[in-house]
Amino acid sequence: MNGMQRSPEWLATYQARQKAAIERPALRLAVIPSERREPRINKYGNEKTAEGDSRKEVKRLQELRLLQAAGQITNLIPQVRYLLVPAVRKTNGAVERAVTYTCDAQYVEGGKLVVEDVKSEATRTRNDYIIKRKLMKQLYDIEILEI
Repeated sequence: MNGMQRSPEWLATYQARQKAAIERPALRLAVIPSERREPRINKYGNEKTAEGDSRKEVKRLQELRLLQAAGQITNLIPQVRYLLVPAVRKTNGAVERAVTYTCDAQYVEGGKLVVEDVKSEATRTRNDYIIKRKLMKQLYDIEILEI
């Protein structure tokens, strides 16, 4: 334990607590009906819809569907996942998960592939998004269209 010494009394108390936790039945949490649950405030203030996407994303996807119906774009696919860094097995056998980027929409416009993402100013400046945006350009030669 990082060089920390524990007394025999502390160890006995700790083991008793662990044994009691294993032996007692799992506590059931009361489920609060969704109409009584307070709405969760998201970090960047976006409002989620029933599909789980933000209202801004849903509105943009509806616009893209209209553009596809009008024939201005083709092959519209929402939520396409790109592999940026594959999963890696460490020397101790643990696996570090893969790094992926999921765009909001992918489509073809004028014969060119467009990868689109609805982002607020706050999320555009996040380091993890900037790195993923750069990896998309480096690995796939795709520039993300930020709406």
